Amino acid sequence: MKVVFVAVLVGAVLRVVFLWLAPLEGDAGEGRLSAYNDEQAHFNYIAYLLEYHRLPESGGSTRDNATGAAATFENYQPPLYYLVCALPVALWQTAGWSRSYLAARVISLLAGLALLPLIFLITVAFGLDRSVAAGSVIVTSILGSFVRFSSLVSNDTLCWLFSGLAIYLWVKSERESPARPNRLLWCLAMIAGLLTKLSVLLLLPLPLLYSLLKGNWKQALKWSVWAIVVLVTTLPIWIRNAQIFGAIFPLSAGFGKWGNESGAILSVLAYAARSFFFPWQEFWGSWPGSLFLLSVVLVCMYLTISSGEQLKKLREPILFCLLVFTGIGGFAWLNVHYFQAEGRYLFSTWPVWAIMIGIAGRSVSRQWILLGTLLSPHLLFLIPFGELARVQGD
Repeated sequence: MKVVFVAVLVGAVLRVVFLWLAPLEGDAGEGRLSAYNDEQAHFNYIAYLLEYHRLPESGGSTRDNATGAAATFENYQPPLYYLVCALPVALWQTAGWSRSYLAARVISLLAGLALLPLIFLITVAFGLDRSVAAGSVIVTSILGSFVRFSSLVSNDTLCWLFSGLAIYLWVKSERESPARPNRLLWCLAMIAGLLTKLSVLLLLPLPLLYSLLKGNWKQALKWSVWAIVVLVTTLPIWIRNAQIFGAIFPLSAGFGKWGNESGAILSVLAYAARSFFFPWQEFWGSWPGSLFLLSVVLVCMYLTISSGEQLKKLREPILFCLLVFTGIGGFAWLNVHYFQAEGRYLFSTWPVWAIMIGIAGRSVSRQWILLGTLLSPHLLFLIPFGELARVQGD
């Protein structure tokens, strides 16, 4: 397990470095670590809670809303992450320390680190070997999307934590008897997830659908009752959305008016792949950087495909496939209406993506190769590929 220890240590160090060094605001610039546009809007939500002691009652989309200190395009989000961050941010400010947004980033960091033991448990719950579980931990620790978004003021990692817990408890309920305790905990994880981010709604009908596919009508009825409990408990979210933002599921409040605006399929896939493995767009560079990232994608594809027999050991293959197609379906639906092709938008079902790459870690030697492959995109911080392409073009 030495390679896993190294991966966890390196992943933790990377998170702390980005947590400390990434600016909260300012113009993006090629070849330098830049502010992430959404982060200021997330922090403004927390600041609003601290100043007015209530949830935001208005907002504006990214298309008609200012950035920086005035950004309000995350105000449609459910409140749990921001409420959790409010206390540490307030204590940070009371202590007189500068850069109080770091306190909110720490919450993201803790949630992101909690994904590591969780993905191990999920992989084992699916019946896969501990070596594959180790590979899944490596992926979750080193993959660029996990690293970046557990270093920012963002509700993503807390959302991933609750969605991962819901998936784990669902898998356990299918394998253990009595199932009721796991279903109750699934219900609580789903409620917490929906109070964190609306994309968790994609997971809500899956246990019911899975039971129907198995022809187990009695179990389907039980899951439908639990799903109703989740919806009724989170009813204040849906009422707030409808009253303030004009829709029960108000994506347009953040992204703007929807329409068929997505890019060509190859552009979407290329953007998704680059942002999945290395979401620091300011370091992608021109064609040399793209070729570098393409090589990373191809190596990971080879490692995964050549280890595909590991998936034959899945205890619940239909359940696993439901999660895969749900993640892809949600991503495709989003990109039909908006060009939002960031890899993280697949992560409502993040454990299956970590596992599918993690099966490459079926041996210690492959675990080292997997670690090096996923870590190699960070060389883009050191090699100015964008500048190299410009010099050669002159």
